[in-house]
Amino acid sequence: MKRAAPRIQAMTLKRLFEDAQSSVLNELPPGYTEVLQHRFYQLFQDYLKHDKKKEDIVRKMIEILDRLREKDPNIPPPTPGIISAMNLARLLGASSVKA
Repeated sequence: MKRAAPRIQAMTLKRLFEDAQSSVLNELPPGYTEVLQHRFYQLFQDYLKHDKKKEDIVRKMIEILDRLREKDPNIPPPTPGIISAMNLARLLGASSVKA
């Protein structure tokens, strides 16, 4: 370790060694890993559903922005690199809530 990281502190090396020894001794009971894995998959599926729902909402916001722009030519178009269609829709939505 000293060759790979010459400035590493002795206390850091000691703590790493102790943590490694401790982790070897803390083996999870049988079946617990499967429970954790199942829970992880559930949470990941929830994340994917949430992400899809978020994408759907953004798509709907942009559709509404496009319809509003057809009716009101004073609404500027999105400007690539400056303001996206999503942020423009958010800005218009926030301003209409305050009005």
